[in-house]
Amino acid sequence: MKGARPLLLSMLVLCSGLKGLGAVYTVNLLTDTGSGSGNSGDLRYCITQANTNPGADEIGFAVTGTIALNSGLPNISDSLFINGIYSGITVDGQNHSGTTVFRVNSGPGVTVTIIGLSVVRGNGNNPDGGGILLRGGASLNLINVTVDHCTTLAESGGGIVASASSLNIAGSRITNNHLTAPGGSGAGIFVEGGTLAMRDTTVSGNSLMNSTDIGGAGIELFSVSLARIENSTINGNVNGNYGAGIRNNMGTLRMSNVTVDGNTGGVQAGGLGNIGGNATLRNCTISGNSVTRFGGGIYNVGNGAVLTLANTIVAGNTSGIQAPDIFNFATINGLGKNIVSVQITNSGTINGADTFLNVDPQMMPLTNYGGSVWTRALAPLSPGRNIAVNAEALDTLGQPLETDARGIGFPRIIEATVDIGAFESSAVMSAYTISGRVLRGARVILGLPFVKLTDLGSGGERVRPVNHSGHFRFPDVPSGTTVRVEATGKGRTFLPQTVTVAGDIGNLIYIPQP
Repeated sequence: MKGARPLLLSMLVLCSGLKGLGAVYTVNLLTDTGSGSGNSGDLRYCITQANTNPGADEIGFAVTGTIALNSGLPNISDSLFINGIYSGITVDGQNHSGTTVFRVNSGPGVTVTIIGLSVVRGNGNNPDGGGILLRGGASLNLINVTVDHCTTLAESGGGIVASASSLNIAGSRITNNHLTAPGGSGAGIFVEGGTLAMRDTTVSGNSLMNSTDIGGAGIELFSVSLARIENSTINGNVNGNYGAGIRNNMGTLRMSNVTVDGNTGGVQAGGLGNIGGNATLRNCTISGNSVTRFGGGIYNVGNGAVLTLANTIVAGNTSGIQAPDIFNFATINGLGKNIVSVQITNSGTINGADTFLNVDPQMMPLTNYGGSVWTRALAPLSPGRNIAVNAEALDTLGQPLETDARGIGFPRIIEATVDIGAFESSAVMSAYTISGRVLRGARVILGLPFVKLTDLGSGGERVRPVNHSGHFRFPDVPSGTTVRVEATGKGRTFLPQTVTVAGDIGNLIYIPQP
């Protein structure tokens, strides 16, 4: 199968194969009492009935709304297809203690697929996950699923926990999950052993609350045989200690077309921590991550640790002591061409292909540039455009990438040569400059603190001071975006202006209101 969407397509084929193989149950009640009759009832009833019927069954929905759970749903013990596509169903654990929303604790040969549901406010007991639990060697496919605001008393898996099983995620959102137990890891997703395959998915806003937490606020991988992540964004995750975005601990990790941005770690490994593992990043962007000590972007240490970078950007990360982009005490290999904006700390070299060190890749802010996930575009004059190596633009199965991080409709190679990073620039893509002046009548206001530009689509903000004559300038504003531009002065009020960018805008004038 070619590289565009192997995971998603294979999962959809699996789902179509399940349909019609066994009984079909219909959820026609939003209750959580186990009520039902025949092949219809509430979700608890339908899962119970499917468990007693040998073979792969299907559950659909004839209602829409929220199912408020009084306790966790029954363990799913047999193959099951839960088809919530277009149903608008939210399954709410209501933050009841001990309420893991979905449990799949079954042996090999059991395949469970969940499509189109929102799982919120699960609250698991130790050792269960908060939103979804997978154990026993079963396979779980999550397609267009949201797991949000879940937690657990366990040390891992606020959103999802998987152990020695096969977890596949596509087109989903794992957001705002958290752990409070000391020594925690994997607030969003925790995978121990087994495999993970994830694409077209956002892992964002997950948090570890204690300074003793181990790592992986977004994703923690522990001794996985293989984790494959494609066309996804891991951003805005927070950890009080190690590995805010993703931590690979003694496992094998492959990432292609992935953006890791804006994650905050307490000590080390703001974006990616590779601890004694083997991690390969192709056409990825690691940017805007931060830590208080070492390795704002990547922290690569441990016996046998190997990090391979191919056509990848590591830039714009920060650290409190040293190594804002890469802290390395192991092996780093380079393939294709890479950009690292700050010299690598410690061993300091990348074996192999060209890497541009101390170079600014000139990226635009993380926002919605179309497609399935947010990413960071390259500015029109970025040195990362049309300079990478096509032969290294591969997915996690070694097939040529057909799209950039945004997915269908966004080709991976537009001109003759692929770009560095997760985003592919179009020859016709434009970015413009917004500028203006802040006045007071006919006189310039001196000492004005700032002018703020807000992208009304993404909510992203940029701030610029005015110069001595009151002028301001925002470069690299993408064409087609609608922005609000506000001036803030000392005790003065200015009317904000909203504009849609279709070219350079240089006539924004601000006069204080009476």
